[in-house]
Amino acid sequence: MTDTNGDQNNFQWVEFRSIKDLFSFLITKTMPGQQFLSFIRFRDYTYAVAPMNNTVMIFLTKEVPRGRIYSWDVEKDDFTPMAKADRTKVNIMIQDVAFDTLISKLFYNGK
Repeated sequence: MTDTNGDQNNFQWVEFRSIKDLFSFLITKTMPGQQFLSFIRFRDYTYAVAPMNNTVMIFLTKEVPRGRIYSWDVEKDDFTPMAKADRTKVNIMIQDVAFDTLISKLFYNGK
């Protein structure tokens, strides 16, 4: 991708249809035993970033989360919104941010 100044940006993104798809993908790519995953919510997107060589990978979805904390429910084979973290399960936290330079630049023309 090239920005308006002609500088080469090293961003790539993968958009998922649902929160469940996004969470499932990133859980399989994280280190075993990690108990908390963190995502960011800004405007229309819920996303996570990961450095990869000279590139930043952005994994995102437009689906609006139903809660701020999710945990994996093995019996339902689904991610369940929770009121607070459950230390016996993998927890996913979604943090609202007021401004995000990267997402603003990529999807909102820097606004």
